[in-house]
Amino acid sequence: MTVTVKETMEKMVDQGMIDRAIDWLRDNGYLPQEDLEPKCIGEQDYEEALDKLKGKYRIVTQEEEQTIINLSKRFWK
Repeated sequence: MTVTVKETMEKMVDQGMIDRAIDWLRDNGYLPQEDLEPKCIGEQDYEEALDKLKGKYRIVTQEEEQTIINLSKRFWK
């Protein structure tokens, strides 16, 4: 009898093995805590957008650059 990956994963979830595996990975430094904290869709989209901007300052227009700078100034202290 062949067991599919889906069936195996469902069995692991039912037995609580997935949670233990995630705990072990986190406790041993393989998963940063921030990767395990639930985020709303808006926050995920926002962080993905920021990641896409990193290192791209040479290819944005002057107007886009100024918009980013002006936005960030709202949070400077």
